[in-house]
Amino acid sequence: MEEPNALAYVVMGAFIPATLACFAAFPPRKAVLLSLMTGWLFLPAAGVYVISPLRTKEGFVCGVILAASLLFDSSAVRRVRLRLLDLPVAVLSLVPLATALSNDMDLNEVVSATMAGVTAYGVPYVLGRAYFGDPPSLRELAKALVVAGVAYVPFCLFEIRMSPNLHSWTYGFATFQFVQALRGGGYRPTVFMMHGLMLALFMVSATLVAYWMWRSRSPARLLGVPLGWYVVALGITSVLLRSAGAQFLLVAGILALESTRLLRTSAMVVVLLVLPGAYCISRTAGWQPDQLVDIVSDAISLERADSFQFRVRNENLLIEKALQRPVLGWGRWGRNHVYDESGRIVTTTDGLWIVALGRTGLLGLAALGLTFMLPVVMFLRRFPAWNWSDPRLAPAAALAVAVLLWAADSVPNAMVNPIFTVMVGGLTGLVLSRQKTGPKGSPLARRKASRGVSPSTPRVAAGGT
Repeated sequence: MEEPNALAYVVMGAFIPATLACFAAFPPRKAVLLSLMTGWLFLPAAGVYVISPLRTKEGFVCGVILAASLLFDSSAVRRVRLRLLDLPVAVLSLVPLATALSNDMDLNEVVSATMAGVTAYGVPYVLGRAYFGDPPSLRELAKALVVAGVAYVPFCLFEIRMSPNLHSWTYGFATFQFVQALRGGGYRPTVFMMHGLMLALFMVSATLVAYWMWRSRSPARLLGVPLGWYVVALGITSVLLRSAGAQFLLVAGILALESTRLLRTSAMVVVLLVLPGAYCISRTAGWQPDQLVDIVSDAISLERADSFQFRVRNENLLIEKALQRPVLGWGRWGRNHVYDESGRIVTTTDGLWIVALGRTGLLGLAALGLTFMLPVVMFLRRFPAWNWSDPRLAPAAALAVAVLLWAADSVPNAMVNPIFTVMVGGLTGLVLSRQKTGPKGSPLARRKASRGVSPSTPRVAAGGT
Protein backbone atom coordinates (compact mmCIF):
# COMPACT_ATOMS: atom_id res chain seq x y z
CA MET A 1 0.00 0.00 0.00
CA GLU A 2 1.25 3.47 -0.84
CA GLU A 3 2.28 5.86 1.90
CA PRO A 4 -0.29 8.51 2.97
CA ASN A 5 0.49 12.04 1.85
CA ALA A 6 0.80 15.06 4.12
CA LEU A 7 -2.85 16.03 3.63
CA ALA A 8 -3.97 12.75 5.21
CA TYR A 9 -2.18 13.63 8.46
CA VAL A 10 -3.35 17.24 8.31
CA VAL A 11 -6.99 16.20 7.98
CA MET A 12 -6.64 13.66 10.76
CA GLY A 13 -5.07 16.24 13.05
CA ALA A 14 -7.64 18.90 12.12
CA PHE A 15 -10.48 16.58 13.14
CA ILE A 16 -9.58 17.03 16.80
CA PRO A 17 -9.99 20.83 17.03
CA ALA A 18 -12.93 20.66 14.59
CA THR A 19 -14.74 18.29 16.96
CA LEU A 20 -13.99 20.49 19.93
CA ALA A 21 -15.31 23.47 17.97
CA CYS A 22 -18.52 21.56 17.21
CA PHE A 23 -19.11 20.93 20.90
CA ALA A 24 -18.36 24.56 21.71
CA ALA A 25 -20.75 25.88 19.02
CA PHE A 26 -23.66 23.41 19.01
CA PRO A 27 -25.77 21.45 21.48
CA PRO A 28 -23.97 18.23 22.45
CA ARG A 29 -26.26 15.85 20.53
CA LYS A 30 -25.91 17.86 17.32
CA ALA A 31 -22.15 18.07 17.87
CA VAL A 32 -21.96 14.26 18.17
CA LEU A 33 -23.92 13.83 14.94
CA LEU A 34 -21.89 16.38 12.99
CA SER A 35 -18.57 14.96 14.17
CA LEU A 36 -19.57 11.32 13.70
CA MET A 37 -20.98 11.70 10.19
CA THR A 38 -18.33 14.03 8.80
CA GLY A 39 -15.49 12.10 10.41
CA TRP A 40 -16.68 8.73 9.19
CA LEU A 41 -17.52 9.96 5.70
CA PHE A 42 -14.47 12.10 4.91
CA LEU A 43 -11.46 11.14 7.04
CA PRO A 44 -8.87 8.76 5.54
CA ALA A 45 -10.05 5.16 5.67
CA ALA A 46 -6.84 3.76 7.18
CA GLY A 47 -3.10 4.15 7.35
CA VAL A 48 -2.74 7.42 9.29
CA TYR A 49 -4.15 6.65 12.73
CA VAL A 50 -0.91 6.42 14.66
CA ILE A 51 -2.22 7.78 17.97
CA SER A 52 -2.16 4.86 20.39
CA PRO A 53 -4.66 3.41 21.20
CA LEU A 54 -6.78 5.05 18.46
CA ARG A 55 -5.19 3.14 15.59
CA THR A 56 -8.29 2.56 13.48
CA LYS A 57 -10.66 5.01 11.84
CA GLU A 58 -13.60 3.95 13.98
CA GLY A 59 -11.46 4.11 17.10
CA PHE A 60 -10.07 7.53 16.26
CA VAL A 61 -13.38 9.14 15.28
CA CYS A 62 -15.34 7.80 18.24
CA GLY A 63 -12.47 8.28 20.69
CA VAL A 64 -12.13 11.96 19.80
CA ILE A 65 -15.90 12.45 20.06
CA LEU A 66 -16.03 10.76 23.46
CA ALA A 67 -13.16 12.89 24.71
CA ALA A 68 -14.93 16.05 23.53
CA SER A 69 -18.15 14.86 25.15
CA LEU A 70 -16.40 14.31 28.48
CA LEU A 71 -14.84 17.76 28.21
CA PHE A 72 -17.98 19.71 27.27
CA ASP A 73 -20.87 17.51 28.44
CA SER A 74 -19.56 14.97 30.91
CA SER A 75 -22.93 14.59 32.62
CA ALA A 76 -24.36 12.81 29.56
CA VAL A 77 -21.93 9.90 29.85
CA ARG A 78 -22.17 9.85 33.64
CA ARG A 79 -25.94 9.42 33.39
CA VAL A 80 -25.50 6.10 31.60
CA ARG A 81 -26.10 3.32 34.11
CA LEU A 82 -24.96 -0.16 33.11
CA ARG A 83 -27.76 -2.72 32.97
CA LEU A 84 -27.95 -6.40 32.15
CA LEU A 85 -28.75 -5.51 28.54
CA ASP A 86 -25.32 -3.86 28.31
CA LEU A 87 -23.50 -7.07 29.22
CA PRO A 88 -22.98 -8.37 25.64
CA VAL A 89 -21.19 -5.22 24.47
CA ALA A 90 -19.10 -5.21 27.64
CA VAL A 91 -17.99 -8.77 26.89
CA LEU A 92 -17.44 -7.93 23.21
CA SER A 93 -15.24 -4.97 24.16
CA LEU A 94 -13.18 -6.84 26.75
CA VAL A 95 -12.94 -10.37 25.35
CA PRO A 96 -9.77 -9.41 23.37
CA LEU A 97 -8.11 -8.86 26.76
CA ALA A 98 -8.98 -12.38 27.89
CA THR A 99 -7.93 -13.78 24.51
CA ALA A 100 -4.55 -12.06 24.63
CA LEU A 101 -3.92 -13.30 28.17
CA SER A 102 -4.99 -16.86 27.33
CA ASN A 103 -2.54 -16.91 24.41
CA ASP A 104 0.37 -15.63 26.54
CA MET A 105 0.70 -12.41 24.52
CA ASP A 106 3.11 -9.71 25.69
CA LEU A 107 1.89 -6.67 27.62
CA ASN A 108 1.89 -4.45 24.52
CA GLU A 109 -0.51 -6.76 22.69
CA VAL A 110 -2.71 -7.17 25.77
CA VAL A 111 -3.16 -3.39 26.01
CA SER A 112 -3.47 -2.89 22.25
CA ALA A 113 -6.05 -5.65 21.76
CA THR A 114 -8.09 -4.40 24.70
CA MET A 115 -8.16 -0.82 23.45
CA ALA A 116 -9.04 -2.01 19.95
CA GLY A 117 -12.10 -3.82 21.28
CA VAL A 118 -13.17 -0.94 23.50
CA THR A 119 -12.84 1.73 20.80
CA ALA A 120 -14.43 -0.39 18.05
CA TYR A 121 -17.57 -1.32 19.99
CA GLY A 122 -17.69 0.04 23.54
CA VAL A 123 -17.13 3.73 22.81
CA PRO A 124 -19.72 4.15 19.99
CA TYR A 125 -22.20 2.11 22.02
CA VAL A 126 -21.77 4.43 25.00
CA LEU A 127 -22.27 7.44 22.73
CA GLY A 128 -25.52 5.88 21.52
CA ARG A 129 -26.68 5.19 25.07
CA ALA A 130 -25.78 8.70 26.22
CA TYR A 131 -27.28 10.73 23.40
CA PHE A 132 -29.87 8.71 21.46
CA GLY A 133 -31.92 6.81 24.03
CA ASP A 134 -35.42 8.15 23.26
CA PRO A 135 -37.66 8.53 20.18
CA PRO A 136 -36.88 12.23 19.45
CA SER A 137 -33.11 11.70 19.57
CA LEU A 138 -33.29 8.52 17.47
CA ARG A 139 -35.29 10.56 14.98
CA GLU A 140 -32.40 13.04 14.86
CA LEU A 141 -29.96 10.17 14.32
CA ALA A 142 -32.12 8.84 11.47
CA LYS A 143 -32.32 12.28 9.86
CA ALA A 144 -28.55 12.70 10.14
CA LEU A 145 -28.01 9.33 8.45
CA VAL A 146 -30.26 10.35 5.55
CA VAL A 147 -28.56 13.74 5.12
CA ALA A 148 -25.14 12.06 5.24
CA GLY A 149 -26.23 9.58 2.57
CA VAL A 150 -27.46 12.36 0.29
CA ALA A 151 -24.21 14.27 0.86
CA TYR A 152 -22.36 11.21 -0.45
CA VAL A 153 -24.48 10.91 -3.61
CA PRO A 154 -22.35 13.28 -5.78
CA PHE A 155 -19.16 11.50 -4.73
CA CYS A 156 -20.69 8.10 -5.52
CA LEU A 157 -21.88 9.24 -8.94
CA PHE A 158 -18.45 10.71 -9.70
CA GLU A 159 -16.69 7.44 -8.92
CA ILE A 160 -19.28 5.38 -10.77
CA ARG A 161 -18.35 7.37 -13.87
CA MET A 162 -14.65 8.15 -13.30
CA SER A 163 -13.48 5.15 -11.19
CA PRO A 164 -13.08 4.86 -7.39
CA ASN A 165 -9.95 6.94 -6.90
CA LEU A 166 -11.09 9.88 -4.76
CA HIS A 167 -9.36 8.42 -1.71
CA SER A 168 -6.04 7.83 -3.45
CA TRP A 169 -6.16 11.21 -5.23
CA THR A 170 -6.90 13.02 -1.97
CA TYR A 171 -4.85 11.08 0.58
CA GLY A 172 -2.21 9.39 -1.58
CA PHE A 173 -3.10 5.75 -1.05
CA ALA A 174 -5.81 3.22 -1.86
CA THR A 175 -7.44 0.85 0.64
CA PHE A 176 -8.37 -2.00 -1.73
CA GLN A 177 -7.24 -3.81 -4.84
CA PHE A 178 -8.58 -1.94 -7.86
CA VAL A 179 -9.80 -5.16 -9.49
CA GLN A 180 -12.37 -5.44 -6.68
CA ALA A 181 -14.02 -2.25 -7.94
CA LEU A 182 -14.67 -3.64 -11.43
CA ARG A 183 -18.26 -4.87 -11.65
CA GLY A 184 -20.63 -5.38 -14.58
CA GLY A 185 -18.58 -3.41 -17.08
CA GLY A 186 -18.32 -0.41 -14.73
CA TYR A 187 -17.02 0.72 -11.36
CA ARG A 188 -18.19 0.11 -7.81
CA PRO A 189 -17.45 3.30 -5.82
CA THR A 190 -15.70 3.46 -2.47
CA VAL A 191 -15.26 7.23 -1.85
CA PHE A 192 -13.56 7.59 1.58
CA MET A 193 -14.55 4.24 3.06
CA MET A 194 -12.49 1.09 3.31
CA HIS A 195 -14.27 -0.84 0.56
CA GLY A 196 -17.10 -0.54 -1.93
CA LEU A 197 -19.12 -3.08 0.04
CA MET A 198 -18.93 -0.88 3.15
CA LEU A 199 -20.11 2.10 1.14
CA ALA A 200 -22.95 0.11 -0.43
CA LEU A 201 -24.35 -0.99 2.92
CA PHE A 202 -24.13 2.56 4.28
CA MET A 203 -26.01 3.99 1.29
CA VAL A 204 -28.60 1.22 1.36
CA SER A 205 -29.19 1.84 5.08
CA ALA A 206 -29.67 5.56 4.45
CA THR A 207 -32.11 4.70 1.65
CA LEU A 208 -34.10 2.36 3.88
CA VAL A 209 -34.36 4.91 6.70
CA ALA A 210 -35.34 7.70 4.28
CA TYR A 211 -37.97 5.47 2.70
CA TRP A 212 -39.63 4.54 5.99
CA MET A 213 -39.62 8.09 7.31
CA TRP A 214 -41.20 9.20 4.02
CA ARG A 215 -43.86 6.48 4.25
CA SER A 216 -44.70 7.49 7.81
CA ARG A 217 -44.29 11.25 7.16
CA SER A 218 -41.79 11.54 9.97
CA PRO A 219 -40.91 14.17 8.86
CA ALA A 220 -42.57 15.22 5.61
CA ARG A 221 -39.66 17.57 4.79
CA LEU A 222 -36.00 17.55 5.69
CA LEU A 223 -33.94 20.76 5.48
CA GLY A 224 -36.86 22.28 3.60
CA VAL A 225 -36.88 19.58 0.88
CA PRO A 226 -39.69 17.01 0.57
CA LEU A 227 -38.39 13.72 1.93
CA GLY A 228 -39.48 11.91 -1.23
CA TRP A 229 -36.66 13.58 -3.16
CA TYR A 230 -34.15 12.13 -0.71
CA VAL A 231 -35.63 8.69 -1.30
CA VAL A 232 -35.33 9.10 -5.07
CA ALA A 233 -31.72 10.31 -4.95
CA LEU A 234 -30.61 7.62 -2.52
CA GLY A 235 -32.56 4.87 -4.24
CA ILE A 236 -31.14 5.59 -7.70
CA THR A 237 -27.62 5.79 -6.30
CA SER A 238 -28.05 2.51 -4.42
CA VAL A 239 -29.08 0.78 -7.65
CA LEU A 240 -26.01 2.16 -9.45
CA LEU A 241 -23.55 0.99 -6.78
CA ARG A 242 -23.20 -2.48 -8.39
CA SER A 243 -23.54 -4.35 -5.10
CA ALA A 244 -26.14 -7.07 -5.54
CA GLY A 245 -25.93 -8.19 -1.93
CA ALA A 246 -26.65 -4.72 -0.53
CA GLN A 247 -29.48 -4.21 -3.01
CA PHE A 248 -31.03 -7.52 -1.96
CA LEU A 249 -30.83 -6.45 1.67
CA LEU A 250 -32.51 -3.14 0.82
CA VAL A 251 -35.44 -4.94 -0.78
CA ALA A 252 -35.64 -7.33 2.19
CA GLY A 253 -35.61 -4.42 4.63
CA ILE A 254 -38.35 -2.53 2.77
CA LEU A 255 -40.52 -5.64 2.59
CA ALA A 256 -40.01 -6.28 6.30
CA LEU A 257 -41.07 -2.72 7.19
CA GLU A 258 -44.01 -2.74 4.80
CA SER A 259 -45.22 -6.01 6.30
CA THR A 260 -45.48 -4.29 9.67
CA ARG A 261 -47.73 -1.63 8.14
CA LEU A 262 -49.83 -3.64 5.68
CA LEU A 263 -50.03 -7.00 7.45
CA ARG A 264 -49.42 -5.76 11.01
CA THR A 265 -46.97 -8.58 11.56
CA SER A 266 -43.32 -8.77 12.53
CA ALA A 267 -42.75 -12.11 10.77
CA MET A 268 -40.36 -10.78 8.12
CA VAL A 269 -38.48 -8.74 10.71
CA VAL A 270 -38.05 -11.90 12.77
CA VAL A 271 -36.70 -13.70 9.69
CA LEU A 272 -34.08 -10.97 9.24
CA LEU A 273 -33.31 -11.25 12.92
CA VAL A 274 -32.88 -15.00 13.02
CA LEU A 275 -31.11 -15.88 9.77
CA PRO A 276 -27.58 -14.49 10.44
CA GLY A 277 -27.33 -16.19 13.82
CA ALA A 278 -28.80 -19.42 12.47
CA TYR A 279 -26.19 -19.52 9.70
CA CYS A 280 -23.28 -18.92 12.10
CA ILE A 281 -24.49 -21.48 14.63
CA SER A 282 -25.17 -24.09 11.94
CA ARG A 283 -21.80 -23.63 10.27
CA THR A 284 -19.96 -23.82 13.58
CA ALA A 285 -21.86 -27.03 14.38
CA GLY A 286 -20.69 -28.63 11.13
CA TRP A 287 -23.44 -27.91 8.60
CA GLN A 288 -22.27 -27.86 4.97
CA PRO A 289 -24.33 -25.51 2.73
CA ASP A 290 -23.89 -27.54 -0.46
CA GLN A 291 -27.53 -27.05 -1.42
CA LEU A 292 -27.13 -23.28 -1.15
CA VAL A 293 -24.29 -23.44 -3.66
CA ASP A 294 -26.59 -25.22 -6.11
CA ILE A 295 -29.35 -22.67 -5.50
CA VAL A 296 -26.97 -19.77 -6.14
CA SER A 297 -25.79 -21.45 -9.34
CA ASP A 298 -29.33 -21.96 -10.64
CA ALA A 299 -30.86 -18.68 -9.46
CA ILE A 300 -28.02 -16.20 -9.99
CA SER A 301 -24.94 -17.32 -11.90
CA LEU A 302 -22.19 -19.91 -11.98
CA GLU A 303 -19.66 -17.18 -11.16
CA ARG A 304 -21.50 -16.27 -7.93
CA ALA A 305 -21.82 -19.97 -7.07
CA ASP A 306 -18.05 -20.44 -7.48
CA SER A 307 -17.44 -17.41 -5.25
CA PHE A 308 -19.78 -18.80 -2.59
CA GLN A 309 -18.16 -22.23 -2.78
CA PHE A 310 -14.74 -20.62 -2.33
CA ARG A 311 -16.10 -18.86 0.76
CA VAL A 312 -17.49 -22.13 2.15
CA ARG A 313 -14.17 -23.94 1.68
CA ASN A 314 -12.33 -21.20 3.52
CA GLU A 315 -14.90 -21.16 6.30
CA ASN A 316 -14.45 -24.91 6.75
CA LEU A 317 -10.70 -24.51 7.27
CA LEU A 318 -11.09 -21.48 9.53
CA ILE A 319 -13.78 -23.12 11.67
CA GLU A 320 -11.61 -26.20 12.15
CA LYS A 321 -8.70 -23.97 13.22
CA ALA A 322 -10.92 -21.81 15.48
CA LEU A 323 -12.34 -24.82 17.31
CA GLN A 324 -8.84 -25.80 18.42
CA ARG A 325 -9.21 -22.87 20.84
CA PRO A 326 -13.00 -22.74 21.04
CA VAL A 327 -13.70 -20.43 23.98
CA LEU A 328 -11.41 -17.42 23.53
CA GLY A 329 -9.86 -17.96 20.11
CA TRP A 330 -6.38 -17.28 18.73
CA GLY A 331 -6.11 -13.49 18.94
CA ARG A 332 -4.92 -11.09 16.26
CA TRP A 333 -2.02 -10.84 13.78
CA GLY A 334 -3.09 -13.74 11.59
CA ARG A 335 -3.02 -16.40 14.31
CA ASN A 336 -6.58 -17.41 13.33
CA HIS A 337 -5.50 -18.29 9.77
CA VAL A 338 -4.36 -21.63 8.37
CA TYR A 339 -0.77 -21.84 7.03
CA ASP A 340 0.93 -24.27 4.66
CA GLU A 341 4.30 -25.97 5.23
CA SER A 342 6.19 -22.91 4.00
CA GLY A 343 4.39 -20.58 6.40
CA ARG A 344 2.16 -18.99 3.77
CA ILE A 345 -1.45 -18.11 4.66
CA VAL A 346 -3.83 -20.32 2.66
CA THR A 347 -7.16 -19.00 3.97
CA THR A 348 -9.23 -15.88 3.35
CA THR A 349 -11.43 -14.32 6.03
CA ASP A 350 -14.40 -12.56 4.46
CA GLY A 351 -17.20 -12.47 7.03
CA LEU A 352 -17.03 -10.60 10.32
CA TRP A 353 -18.49 -13.63 12.08
CA ILE A 354 -15.65 -15.94 11.01
CA VAL A 355 -13.11 -13.28 12.01
CA ALA A 356 -14.75 -13.02 15.45
CA LEU A 357 -14.84 -16.80 15.86
CA GLY A 358 -11.18 -17.21 14.97
CA ARG A 359 -9.87 -14.27 16.96
CA THR A 360 -12.08 -14.32 20.07
CA GLY A 361 -13.70 -17.77 20.00
CA LEU A 362 -17.28 -18.74 20.68
CA LEU A 363 -17.47 -16.22 23.52
CA GLY A 364 -16.57 -13.34 21.23
CA LEU A 365 -18.89 -14.55 18.48
CA ALA A 366 -21.81 -14.89 20.90
CA ALA A 367 -21.12 -11.42 22.32
CA LEU A 368 -21.04 -9.94 18.82
CA GLY A 369 -24.37 -11.50 17.91
CA LEU A 370 -26.09 -10.56 21.15
CA THR A 371 -24.77 -6.98 21.04
CA PHE A 372 -26.53 -6.29 17.75
CA MET A 373 -29.50 -8.65 17.99
CA LEU A 374 -30.69 -8.44 21.60
CA PRO A 375 -31.61 -4.72 21.55
CA VAL A 376 -33.68 -5.29 18.40
CA VAL A 377 -35.41 -8.24 20.04
CA MET A 378 -36.27 -6.11 23.06
CA PHE A 379 -37.36 -3.22 20.84
CA LEU A 380 -39.69 -5.56 18.95
CA ARG A 381 -41.05 -6.90 22.23
CA ARG A 382 -41.71 -3.44 23.69
CA PHE A 383 -43.01 -1.91 20.45
CA PRO A 384 -45.07 -4.45 18.47
CA ALA A 385 -44.99 -4.25 14.69
CA TRP A 386 -48.32 -2.48 14.26
CA ASN A 387 -46.80 0.62 15.89
CA TRP A 388 -43.81 0.85 13.56
CA SER A 389 -45.47 3.19 11.07
CA ASP A 390 -46.43 5.65 13.83
CA PRO A 391 -44.55 8.89 12.95
CA ARG A 392 -43.13 9.06 16.48
CA LEU A 393 -41.65 5.58 16.35
CA ALA A 394 -40.96 5.08 12.62
CA PRO A 395 -37.37 6.46 12.62
CA ALA A 396 -36.36 4.17 15.49
CA ALA A 397 -38.02 1.21 13.73
CA ALA A 398 -36.13 1.97 10.52
CA LEU A 399 -32.84 2.13 12.44
CA ALA A 400 -33.63 -1.23 14.06
CA VAL A 401 -34.09 -2.84 10.65
CA ALA A 402 -30.91 -1.12 9.38
CA VAL A 403 -29.04 -2.82 12.24
CA LEU A 404 -30.46 -6.15 11.05
CA LEU A 405 -29.23 -5.44 7.51
CA TRP A 406 -25.76 -4.76 8.91
CA ALA A 407 -25.88 -8.04 10.86
CA ALA A 408 -26.89 -9.95 7.73
CA ASP A 409 -24.12 -8.26 5.75
CA SER A 410 -21.60 -9.31 8.41
CA VAL A 411 -22.05 -12.95 7.41
CA PRO A 412 -20.32 -12.54 4.01
CA ASN A 413 -18.42 -9.30 4.74
CA ALA A 414 -16.31 -7.82 7.54
CA MET A 415 -17.14 -4.11 7.62
CA VAL A 416 -17.06 -2.52 11.08
CA ASN A 417 -19.03 0.76 11.02
CA PRO A 418 -19.47 2.66 14.31
CA ILE A 419 -22.67 4.33 13.09
CA PHE A 420 -24.51 1.01 13.47
CA THR A 421 -23.06 0.52 16.95
CA VAL A 422 -24.32 3.99 17.90
CA MET A 423 -27.75 2.90 16.63
CA VAL A 424 -27.62 -0.17 18.86
CA GLY A 425 -26.68 1.94 21.87
CA GLY A 426 -29.60 4.27 21.19
CA LEU A 427 -32.07 1.41 20.77
CA THR A 428 -30.84 -0.10 24.04
CA GLY A 429 -31.36 3.22 25.80
CA LEU A 430 -34.87 3.45 24.38
CA VAL A 431 -35.76 -0.06 25.55
CA LEU A 432 -34.38 0.62 29.01
CA SER A 433 -36.25 3.90 29.28
CA ARG A 434 -39.46 2.07 28.34
CA GLN A 435 -38.80 -0.35 31.17
CA LYS A 436 -38.76 2.61 33.55
CA THR A 437 -41.76 4.45 32.09
CA GLY A 438 -44.33 1.72 31.61
CA PRO A 439 -43.63 -1.76 30.22
CA LYS A 440 -46.30 -4.20 29.29
CA GLY A 441 -48.17 -5.42 32.33
CA SER A 442 -47.29 -2.42 34.52
CA PRO A 443 -50.00 -0.35 36.21
CA LEU A 444 -49.34 2.43 33.69
CA ALA A 445 -49.82 0.03 30.78
CA ARG A 446 -53.05 -1.31 32.26
CA ARG A 447 -54.38 2.23 32.75
CA LYS A 448 -53.59 3.03 29.12
CA ALA A 449 -55.30 -0.15 27.97
CA SER A 450 -58.40 0.73 29.99
CA ARG A 451 -58.55 4.05 28.11
CA GLY A 452 -58.18 2.30 24.76
CA VAL A 453 -54.53 3.30 24.27
CA SER A 454 -52.03 0.71 23.12
CA PRO A 455 -49.49 0.08 25.91
CA SER A 456 -46.80 -0.04 23.22
CA THR A 457 -47.49 3.39 21.78
CA PRO A 458 -44.15 5.21 22.05
CA ARG A 459 -43.78 7.73 24.81
CA VAL A 460 -42.19 10.75 23.11
CA ALA A 461 -40.06 12.49 25.67
CA ALA A 462 -36.65 14.00 25.98
CA GLY A 463 -35.67 11.72 28.81
CA GLY A 464 -32.26 10.10 28.74
CA THR A 465 -31.12 6.68 29.73
